[in-house]
Amino acid sequence: MIDSAPIRYAALYVFIALIFSAHVFAQDFPRLRPMEWGQSIINAHVCNFFKVDEKVYRSSDPDMKGMKVIESMGIKNVLSLSYFLGDEYEAQGTRLKLYRVRMNPGEILDEEVIRALRIIRACDGPILVHCWYGADRTGCIIALYRILNQGWSKEQAIDEMVNGGYGFRSRYVNIIRYIKDADIEKIRDQVIAPE
Repeated sequence: MIDSAPIRYAALYVFIALIFSAHVFAQDFPRLRPMEWGQSIINAHVCNFFKVDEKVYRSSDPDMKGMKVIESMGIKNVLSLSYFLGDEYEAQGTRLKLYRVRMNPGEILDEEVIRALRIIRACDGPILVHCWYGADRTGCIIALYRILNQGWSKEQAIDEMVNGGYGFRSRYVNIIRYIKDADIEKIRDQVIAPE
């Protein structure tokens, strides 16, 4: 009679090796963009422009023509997260309601995040959230918006922020760490608390 134990162990090792290599191998191939991620809007005057959902859009810093474009799309509010630049000049001649929360991408603070999310929650009609590039600070606020308002996990929101084609810059690993460590219930309570 042939001892089948070595054959069983060999088969088990092959199976484990196949599973491991399939996982590693699959990481090298691009995946399809999930439908729930932001949908690209192509416009020459609004770069890195995406529709997040019916209420929220994201982009880089729009120019004057860009502000007119977003107003013509029915967007009524603009939230700038830029530290140095406001939107007053670019929005001249529009009826857009402007908001600003100055954020430093190298140091994300709860107070700034809460203020930005409160503005998004309270505004009447669609809002465009932007910073200079529309990648890092904007990505942080949109990720937390997804978690608080759409029930996404932190992992799902970070995946979209980093891999969604928004230009997230790897030097801002602090933003990923901030989202991972964020006390979501505390932030939610402060966002919905009356002012």
